[in-house]
Amino acid sequence: MRRFALLVSAASVLVANTVGAVKLGGGITGAAPPDKNSAKCEGKVAKAGARTIVKLTGCHVKAAKAVAKGKTFDEESCEQSILGAFATTSGPGCPSCLSNLKGSVVEQFVDQTAFVKFCGGTAALGDSDDNGMVPADAKAVKCETKVAIASGIHAAAITNCNAALAKQLFKGKTFDTASCEAKATSRLMATKTTDCPSCIRLEAIDSFQKFLLHANAGLVFCASPSGAFVGGVLD
Repeated sequence: MRRFALLVSAASVLVANTVGAVKLGGGITGAAPPDKNSAKCEGKVAKAGARTIVKLTGCHVKAAKAVAKGKTFDEESCEQSILGAFATTSGPGCPSCLSNLKGSVVEQFVDQTAFVKFCGGTAALGDSDDNGMVPADAKAVKCETKVAIASGIHAAAITNCNAALAKQLFKGKTFDTASCEAKATSRLMATKTTDCPSCIRLEAIDSFQKFLLHANAGLVFCASPSGAFVGGVLD
């Protein structure tokens, strides 16, 4: 669980450094953008992060299907091709604190949550940084990969809810984050798990992913009027 600790502890560094900022609140770390440029950059990075989570989850799905059939799949190459695109998201003129949100952080989220989606087998899924297990049989493959895809979409939706909250606070408006996230939860909970192993628990996936995404939102919504966000590199 070292990666889990890294994500949470780094987010705590960022929260501790908020000075003169309008915090997102509701257990979500980070602050509303202090200016138009920060709002544009952080919004762009949040959307890119959401897309990247879905795509990286796709690498796990492909790996699970291939390994279950006795085939090989270069999961690392799959992930790196996706992370290369994410690295170009934050450009010149964006808050310097966004440099703390490296592609490896997004990869850590997907890797460390793999064990709640691919949990029923005995053989390790992917390389040493993945926490999941290869599905035990054909039915489990179909079910667990379906859950993984739904979980990726769920995580992206929660990320977009965080982004919508930050955007509205920047405009001096309010945003119903609870309703936004409830829709994401509802979609996830509608996923059929009939042929999944008993270790698949959608409510656990929902709460675990929300916890991590809330705890690390400050890596995206990091700019403050004082420029205080300067730490939290997770390499």
